[in-house]
Parts: sequence; structure tokens; C-alpha cells
Amino acid sequence: MMNTDNVYSFVKEIFDNMCNSYKRIFGNPDFLPTNDKDNNRATGFTERNLTFNFCHSYLELNEKGVIWQEMPIIGQSHQHIDSVIVHSDTLLLIEAKRLHSPYHFEELTSKPSHKTKRQHRTNPYGDLYRLQTYYEDIPIFDKQKYKACYAILLADFLIQRSNNKQTVNDTYHSFYKEYFDNQEYKVFGNDKMEYYLYYKVVPIITK
Repeated sequence: MMNTDNVYSFVKEIFDNMCNSYKRIFGNPDFLPTNDKDNNRATGFTERNLTFNFCHSYLELNEKGVIWQEMPIIGQSHQHIDSVIVHSDTLLLIEAKRLHSPYHFEELTSKPSHKTKRQHRTNPYGDLYRLQTYYEDIPIFDKQKYKACYAILLADFLIQRSNNKQTVNDTYHSFYKEYFDNQEYKVFGNDKMEYYLYYKVVPIITK
């Protein structure tokens, strides 16, 4: 079993590999990290791209590893974990968010303070809280088999330099960078926009 220090180093290696993948993607001029639908340039940068590329990067480094998407939580209707990595006797439970606003940051890190009725039903708690509370309720969990479990929070943030929210975006950027312990990577930048990826490791079970 990896100790906590090894897990932190291991996840950073996966994240760095993921960031290199994003830089290769953005080397193709057809792909931009934008939601500019008016100019037909939006290519659908969703949370699924974050989890897919992270898990794919893991498999590039560990070809015998096991990954699974949208692992259900037993007894919690409409609840799942975005991605699960099984690495020997260690579980990595992954949740991802695009940080369009402070509300999305709340969804990822804590219990959101304002939600619609439908959102309350489908995600009444923040993602990190859900991982910390219900990790034992995923179908594969076996405390005799898995000796360690970690939450991995992934996020991205796009700063548009060409709009009137630049100062606000810079403030959010500083806040997000601090929360994610400076674990960020700028994978795209030009005179109009900057695109950042973040990750955070939160121990759930360590032995």
C-alpha cells in the first residue's frame, strides 16, 4: 500500500501527464477552451473531459490499472461518483467541476447554500462531502481489500480577457489557486483567454 506522501506524488504525476495531454489538444487550432457559441467555436468542454483525461493519463502510466465511470452510491438515489481508480489496495474517488462561478466551487467543495428543488434532490451535498460520507456505500468497497481511500478534486477555470469581468476573474483565480494549494497548471493562454487546471488530494482512509 502506498503511504500518503507516495499518493500525493503519484497523483501529481497523473495530473502532470493529463496537463500535457491538454496542451497537445490545444495544439490543434480547432480546439479552444471556450463557450463562445455565438461564433460556433464551443467544442463542449465539459466535466467529463476532466475525468476522462485524468483517468486516461492514469492508464498511460499504469496499463494494468482499473478505472470506472459514474460509480453509483448504494441507497442514494441519483447519486454517483464521477470516476473511480482502483490502484492495488488504494481507491481514488474523483469528482470534477468547471468553475464557471463561485456556486460551482461550492458544489465541489462544500454544501451549496442555494439550489433549485431539482438540484437539492439530485445533489443535496457538495461533492467532497459526498465522497467523505458515502465512500463505503459504493458497490466495490471492501474494507478488508482496500486499505486506503482518497478524494481527488479536479477543476478548470477559464479567464476571458476580452470581457468586462477581468478583475472579478482574477480575484476568483487567486482564490481557487489558494484552495487547491497552488496545484494548478496553465494549459492554454493567448491575448484573449487563459485556461487553468487544478487538483486537490483529500485523504479519506489512510493506514
